[in-house]
Order: sequence, then structure tokens, then C-alpha cells
Amino acid sequence: MKKLIIILTTLFLLFCSIFGNCHASENSPKGVRIMKSRIAGENSKFELPNYLHLYIISCQNQIKRQWRPMDLDNNTYVSISYTIGRNGRVRSSRIFHASKFSEFDKSALYAIRASSPFPPLPPQYDKTELELITTFRYQILRKRPSNNTMVFY
Repeated sequence: MKKLIIILTTLFLLFCSIFGNCHASENSPKGVRIMKSRIAGENSKFELPNYLHLYIISCQNQIKRQWRPMDLDNNTYVSISYTIGRNGRVRSSRIFHASKFSEFDKSALYAIRASSPFPPLPPQYDKTELELITTFRYQILRKRPSNNTMVFY
């Protein structure tokens, strides 16, 4: 069983490195929660260095533990822009694209702020700060998946 988990985790990270920065989602009673992050100002075809890709995944894992959106009756998303300083602390955060549900937006903003500090920026990264945009998506399920379902965005 342990080998299977290692293999699945490796495949997931390989998938993310090929198709972009993605994050497995946990299921809620009505829908799935999905997160995707990117560097602000970069287009989707920008190739992330491996060290930066792994750093962003680490940040997403911290954020995921803090994100507690309420169940909604609609599909929605919110994008949060935030800046991480060299020491890993969030210097600023704001709603980049709001949803129609202010409580949903606040839950995403809170998740970013509550996750600080992140690990320090990688030594290979030569800038003093990193600006990321993380999109939090809530998608209604037509049919409830099993607890082992992984959803990619």
C-alpha cells in the first residue's frame, strides 16, 4: 500500500510538471475545491524552474490546510494576488478577481493570510519577493465522487 501511495504521488507531481501547476482537491458534500497558482505577470506557457515549481506546490499545501469555504449552490471562483517576501512572510494580499459570493472570497483571502509564513524563498530565486495569483474554484458535483477521487484543474 505504501508503494502504491508513493507511485501515485510521483505520477501526480509528474502530471503537474508537464501540464502546469495543479493541486489535488478534497471533496466537500456538494462540490469539489480546486486550487491553481501561477506567477503574476507570466503567461501560462512560461516554464517554471523545478525549484520554483516545488516551492509553489509547498505553498499550496499550506494554503489548502487553511481553506474552509462553505458549500455553495453555484460554481464559482475567486483569484487572490499575494506577495511573499524572501523570509516567507506574506507582504500583501488582495482579491484579484472576485466571485459573486463575498464569504467565499473572504475564505480564500483568509486562507492565504493564515498560511503565512511560508517557507523562505528558494536560494536559487534571485528576486526579493515572489508575487503569486492563486485561483480558488468551487465546482458543484452532479454525482458525488468517492473519497479517493482526485480532481485536477
